[in-house]
Formats: sequence, structure tokens, C-alpha cells
Amino acid sequence: MFSACQVFFFVPTHIASRNTGHEFLGRSAGAGSLSVWTHFLKSFEYLPDYTQTGYADQAAKVGVGLEAWELFPYMERYNTTVVIPSGKSVGAYGGWFAGGGHGVLASLYGLGSDQPLTMQVVTADGRFVTASPEVNEDLYYAIRGGGASEFFFHTTKYTFYCMNT
Repeated sequence: MFSACQVFFFVPTHIASRNTGHEFLGRSAGAGSLSVWTHFLKSFEYLPDYTQTGYADQAAKVGVGLEAWELFPYMERYNTTVVIPSGKSVGAYGGWFAGGGHGVLASLYGLGSDQPLTMQVVTADGRFVTASPEVNEDLYYAIRGGGASEFFFHTTKYTFYCMNT
């Protein structure tokens, strides 16, 4: 049995990844392509005492399908802030993140692409791996700065910095 990622190597096709589809040039649609829609990967886990090399504070593990508006109740519940897009219906961890993650909080907390502590990723060969500065660091930095279509991978969850509000 092959995963969708492994089929890509045998069947020449374009893969279009999208979350909410806020892409006015149509690249997230990809006529005739294999479409991977991450919109329903919605989860939020607050981590009040998260520890990783060089960081010991609160964090949040978020699913890539969350839209900006869906994060407000979590931020209110846990009295914390995560960097999100300015447009409330924009997917917070899809193309917005891959394009740098510009928003109104960037001047205070940094760009969205500066926020992840770890990422859970499905690689092009179908493996599910964690990427961080300590493990799979090449993948971690490629995702943070590679742009939306530089590599084929799918991130399923991110662990992000949380700031006190």
C-alpha cells in the first residue's frame, strides 16, 4: 500500500496544498492536480510549562487548519497571545505562515514564521516526523523560510510560542 506522498513519485502530477484557499492567483486550486486540503486539521492544546532547548515557558500546539478567528477563544481562555494573520478568515498556519506571516503583532512579537518551536510534518516520502532546532533541523529551517511551494511536505501541527497578555 502506498501513501499519497509515495504515489506522487510514480504518477507524474502536480500537488496543490491548501488550507482556506485564500490564494488569488489560483495556485491552491491546481487544475488536474492532487489536492491536499488541510482545512479540517483543527486542534489546539495549551502547554503551560513547555520546555525545549533554549526555551522554557508556555506554548500552544496547533493544528494547521485553524483560521485566525478560531484562535481568539483559546487566547482568551488561557490569557495568552499567539501571532496570527490580520484577516480573521485566513488560515493561520498554511500559506500565511509559509509566506512569512506578516500581521499587526509582527512589530511586537516577530513574524509568524519566527514563532514555531516544533513542527509535525509528513515528508515527501510519506514519513511522519518532528522538526525542531534539535531534530530534523534542516527541515525545520526550510519550512520556516522556504516559501509556500519550495518543497513538498505537509505540516500537520506546530508548537508555537505563547506570550502573556
